[in-house]
Amino acid sequence: MTNLNFAIIAEEKPRTFISTFNGQFEIKVDEGTPGAKSRETKSGKTTWFIPAKIINGFITDIDKYEGKDWASFRIFLTIKEQDYLFTLPWGGSLARAFFYRMEGLDYSQPVTFKMWTPEPESKYW
Repeated sequence: MTNLNFAIIAEEKPRTFISTFNGQFEIKVDEGTPGAKSRETKSGKTTWFIPAKIINGFITDIDKYEGKDWASFRIFLTIKEQDYLFTLPWGGSLARAFFYRMEGLDYSQPVTFKMWTPEPESKYW
């Protein structure tokens, strides 16, 4: 297994942001990007994103980022030679689920993040 340096990244470079909302990944894009959807944030701003159910790439680093009143778990990814930053609320259920699996990951191999969705009730009735 390859070990990563889990220190905070000192040199930030432009990255595409990935977050989760309403059971899906949101890959942030500019307005007018083909296939992009929009939604209004809690602060009233419009955000544009490409929805995804699966994210597959290489983890290049992980850290905890603390703001004034919040903290986030940041996972730095490379997907098809492009850099991404996947953020999760620190202490949230998704971050906890990842923590439990971190130790067993082979960081020299790509990882797949998949949003859990419940089976439709009709499958059981």
